[in-house]
Amino acid sequence: MAGAPTVLIAGASGVFGRRLARELLVATGATLVLAGRRIGPLEEAARELDPARCLPLALDLRDPGALEAAARGTFAVACTAGPSQDLDPALPDAAIRAGAHWLDIADSTGWVQAILRNRTLSGRAAAVGLVVAPGLSTLPCLAMVLARALREESPHARTARALLFIGNRNRKGVASVATGLLSAAGAPVRVETPVGHRPAWRFGSPLPAILREELGLEAEFRVAFELPAGFRLARASRPLGRLFGSEGLPRLFALLSRPIAGLGSDEGRISVEVEDASGVRAAASFTGRGQRMPVLPLAVVLAGLLSGEIRERGVLRCWNGFSPGEWTRRLRDRGLERGGIP
Repeated sequence: MAGAPTVLIAGASGVFGRRLARELLVATGATLVLAGRRIGPLEEAARELDPARCLPLALDLRDPGALEAAARGTFAVACTAGPSQDLDPALPDAAIRAGAHWLDIADSTGWVQAILRNRTLSGRAAAVGLVVAPGLSTLPCLAMVLARALREESPHARTARALLFIGNRNRKGVASVATGLLSAAGAPVRVETPVGHRPAWRFGSPLPAILREELGLEAEFRVAFELPAGFRLARASRPLGRLFGSEGLPRLFALLSRPIAGLGSDEGRISVEVEDASGVRAAASFTGRGQRMPVLPLAVVLAGLLSGEIRERGVLRCWNGFSPGEWTRRLRDRGLERGGIP
């Protein structure tokens, strides 16, 4: 489409990349560059989505110079590739040198915190009128939106608990499986979920540190699966990672889990609960279906950049870019359900 902005989606052939592409095709007039290592799946994705607006491109993110060259002339790079802890930290700077905003759905502590604290990168981006926005996914973004709303209702809250529930029919990409295998820790605790009580494991996440820094809340984060037996099997198989390599084990597990992939629900939910010193609690949640929830924060922020509503530049904590109420309105318009406090 002549004159339309162009958005490069890195990791576009994956579960989240395709989902984000669908969202952007509906919500924006942008042309999409579908980028990834293997051209075949990208060509298939372009045909499936909209061949008139989707251009496949072979791109290896292990080479920041290749990203810089590919991003020239684009409005933004939207990174859905992962695991994010394996991404080259030079990638956001490469996008900035190319004249493009950088947005990602990363949820690993090292990646998100390193970018948020990078004042040099922030200064370079601001100097050329660009944005670097990490963590635009369920975590930490949506959890922080909920925590900010709860903080307004419960100003004396001291602690927070965040829980991510993943329905079994939500497709989980290799990157997500790898992150789970690597970051789950400790013994599970039983928690209430949309399908009854389930075990929930403590996972590594930037969320507790951000809650402490921004809202003064001591927090923990856990993940519960609709069918936890599969995750227990995967965790027990982690020693095999030495034989299969960092990518081989998640791919093997994804293959073995296909027979039960159609069971259960396609629901996903992020909930946050805060508590004050006297034990008074308040809770709120966002619920979505079909793996839309993890990519909607990025879609919302990108739309805000395209429209000019987001004016701040540099490295941004974009969960603060709109009020909790405005975030909720925009997410509801895109199909998420809000539970808990009004």
